[in-house]
Amino acid sequence: MTLCTLSLLLAANANSQIRVDGEGYLRLVREGRVVFARSGSLTVSAGKLALEGGATFLPAISYSGDVSQLEIGLDGTVSAHGAKLGQIVLGVFASQPSQQPSGFYASPDRPSLANPGEGTTGVIRFGEGKAAVLAASKPQPQPSATLKREPVVKEPLANAESVAVPVPPTSGVGIGIRRQSQVQTDYFTLGQIAVLKGDSKLIQMLQTIEIGDTPAVGVLRRLDLARINARLRGAGIDLNRVRIGLPENATVTRAGQIVTDADFEATAVQALEEKFGRYGTLKLDRGQGSLTVPIGERSLRVEDATPNAQGFRVTVAVLVEGAVVNRRTIALLRSGVPDPLRVGMNVKVLVLAGNAAIEVSGRVSRVGKPGEPVEVTLTGGKKLTGTQSGPDSVEVKA
Repeated sequence: MTLCTLSLLLAANANSQIRVDGEGYLRLVREGRVVFARSGSLTVSAGKLALEGGATFLPAISYSGDVSQLEIGLDGTVSAHGAKLGQIVLGVFASQPSQQPSGFYASPDRPSLANPGEGTTGVIRFGEGKAAVLAASKPQPQPSATLKREPVVKEPLANAESVAVPVPPTSGVGIGIRRQSQVQTDYFTLGQIAVLKGDSKLIQMLQTIEIGDTPAVGVLRRLDLARINARLRGAGIDLNRVRIGLPENATVTRAGQIVTDADFEATAVQALEEKFGRYGTLKLDRGQGSLTVPIGERSLRVEDATPNAQGFRVTVAVLVEGAVVNRRTIALLRSGVPDPLRVGMNVKVLVLAGNAAIEVSGRVSRVGKPGEPVEVTLTGGKKLTGTQSGPDSVEVKA
């Protein structure tokens, strides 16, 4: 197998990968039985969307095309070419389901059902690219049984709220849990989600105790007193020496940054104008709301642009630290478009070369669809290709 062939196979496999980033499980049906999965490769079985291994999604999602053409949002919405096909539903279990020989999970307990993005259910990650596949295939070292992971303690990103800290017991500590905490680490400690007052030595011990894994960006994880107490007992803390104040519906989230509809629109418009020239005014057809992505150096990149009668359909990737973390497909509508040029028309030709511009006369010799290149023939017979910039003008970049 050649390196080129291997690369294509890896890329194709990456484009079909789907997984749950959170506590939920993909809900499927296989051989008449409901089963669950955390991840897998998408395929099509008997006109329905499925995972390799023969399990179709429940509820069923009808589809008969190429799975690499699908668009699956963080909320589990499945679309193809702008048309919604269905919604992925996740199951959440009170206890860990058992993995079967088939690779799928099953449980005698009835799960609660939720849409991706609700509570601690998690979000859907789809088509994360070649780099993700290569990283996943690399063997990971297994930690020694005696190895203890030392948590990294960081101050919370924001603490504008006033936190009610209980009066500490004698020689103890009062712990006031914040109603909303944001962290950047992959797991969070008590010191990151609470204000502690009382015995200084005990505070130092309490601050570093790991409470749980940080959820994916955009997902809330609720805090409960039983879990916190269990973590403290596991760390050898006498619970008689602490008094905890936990607000109702206290949550922790992963810190992120916002990508707005305007960001997607500006990136798409700039890329289209650089490629096709300025032809009318392009505006976002319908906003999809802001997108939260991880902290880091952020950039947006147009991956695909397809012209249509109304304007363009554009796929924009969001990159953080150079890696694609999400994609969004948007529709741009064109307005203020001049009448299309016709073959044989006399036009003004503006030739741009660096900071210089020269205007000459020419005649239209070939036209395409709106927004596509226009060929003009100058008086001396030289042919140039540019874009329509007005009702009787063509712009050419030398």
